[in-house]
Amino acid sequence: DIKMRMAQKRPYADWNKVFRENLPEVPFLGHEHTDKALKAVEENLILLQFDQGYTLEDVEMVIEASAQTGKEPTFCMGNDKPLAVVSDKPHVLYDYFTQRFAQVTNPAIDPYREALVMSVEVFLGRQGNLMAEKPTYFENFKANNRLICIDSPFLHEKQLNAIKTSGLLAVELSTRYSFAKGPKSLEKMVSDLCYEASNAVRNGAELVILSDMPQEISQGNTDDAVDSGMLTIPPLMACSAVHHYLIKQGLRTQASLIINTGQCWSTHHFACLVGYGASAICPYIALAHIRKWHGTGKGAMKADGQSVEECQANYKNAIIGGLKKIMS
Repeated sequence: DIKMRMAQKRPYADWNKVFRENLPEVPFLGHEHTDKALKAVEENLILLQFDQGYTLEDVEMVIEASAQTGKEPTFCMGNDKPLAVVSDKPHVLYDYFTQRFAQVTNPAIDPYREALVMSVEVFLGRQGNLMAEKPTYFENFKANNRLICIDSPFLHEKQLNAIKTSGLLAVELSTRYSFAKGPKSLEKMVSDLCYEASNAVRNGAELVILSDMPQEISQGNTDDAVDSGMLTIPPLMACSAVHHYLIKQGLRTQASLIINTGQCWSTHHFACLVGYGASAICPYIALAHIRKWHGTGKGAMKADGQSVEECQANYKNAIIGGLKKIMS
């Protein structure tokens, strides 16, 4: 009785119909897709992977293994690699956020046995006041659908394109910069990125997309794919900087952050980005690698009859399963 009385207190179902919509199911890209930018990514894959800090171990033991089995690869308890902070080798920023040893205890929630009450759904768009039990109506009825529900923080390229054309106002900002002016150019670029994101949200943007795809690639140019004079702000740094800047400006709930990055391929990377403010992540280089790997004789044999779309879905399932494990 109490539950029914609380449920009938407000027209919640009607509000959901007006203010929330689900992103339609969008299939993964196949081998025969015609997207020029993503074709350019596939054709320049080795160069882009080198640019973003991939290793052979990352490619074979994380991406390809996940694409085959649909499960996160198991190595050891915790992180047994040398600490990044005392290493003289270059590391991606995520490596500085690992736990040396992970003690397994009974989790607060079991993602397998309690899957019914555990979800990784994400709502993109302008968030309302959580403390107010009333909706905000806009003069334009189409503007009332201010939230788009996606099934997880993992986006593939066609989903990202669908979100861009969903009706929410999306602004895409590049995280690439020229290092010609020296080491301090990174600090200035991060500051400029925060300022641009803040201005975009003030002007009505509901989605801020931070992308490290090279401009030449995004234009479908395969001849000069990566400008040697350009670097990428690490996506974790870009995401966290914009996230906290928008909080300071009192704008954080007015837009969602989406990260379109090549420097994200493991569960740990996704968890770090989500933890630092990202609502969704599109790992375009990892997905491009799966498509190219599947198109080779070795990859097709390891895929064991699975289609390239199924292998990409396996990779997504592995990432989502890993995220649930971390959440629990």
